[in-house]
Amino acid sequence: MEQTRISLTAPEVSSLWTQYMFDSMSICFIKYALEHLEDEDIIEIYKDSLELSERHVQKVKEFFGSEGIPIPHGFTNEDVNIHAPRLFQDPFYLYYIYIMTLQGLTGYSLSVGTSIRADLRKYYISCNTETMMLFEKTIDTMLTKGLYSRPAVLNPAEDIDFIKHQSFLTG
Repeated sequence: MEQTRISLTAPEVSSLWTQYMFDSMSICFIKYALEHLEDEDIIEIYKDSLELSERHVQKVKEFFGSEGIPIPHGFTNEDVNIHAPRLFQDPFYLYYIYIMTLQGLTGYSLSVGTSIRADLRKYYISCNTETMMLFEKTIDTMLTKGLYSRPAVLNPAEDIDFIKHQSFLTG
C-alpha cells in the first residue's frame, strides 16, 4: 500500500517558521552571552541552551527541506558582535533564560495543539520536554543563588466566611 504524503498545514508552517526565527535569534544572543558570562553554573545553562537552539534550527531546516519550502533567512553571526562590550551582569542572563524557557514552553504547547502531522506533534512534545528540563535547571540555579523571589504565602483561613452585605465594596 502506497503512503500518501501529507503536506504541512498553514499553522504548521507558521509554527516552524516562528521557531526558526526565535532559535536563530537565540543562537546569536547566547553566543554573545557566552563571551561575557563568568559564573560557571550559568555558563553551563547557556551551553545547554545553545545546543538546543542549534538542534532546533537544524530540525526545522529538515522539515522545510523535505517539503521544498525555502529556509527562512533568520538571524546570523552577521547580526551580532559577540565581542561588543558587556551589557549585563550574570544574574540578568539567568533571568533572561528563565523568561525564554517560559516563552518556549508556551510556544511549544501551542505548536503541539496546532500540529496535525504526527511527526510534528512528536517533535514539539520533545522540544517541550527539553525546555522543561532547561527550565528546571534554570530555576534551581536561581534558587540556589538567591536570585528567585518566591511569591507570598497565604495563611489559610480558619473557617469559611460568606458575604452578607455589599458594604464590603465601600471599604
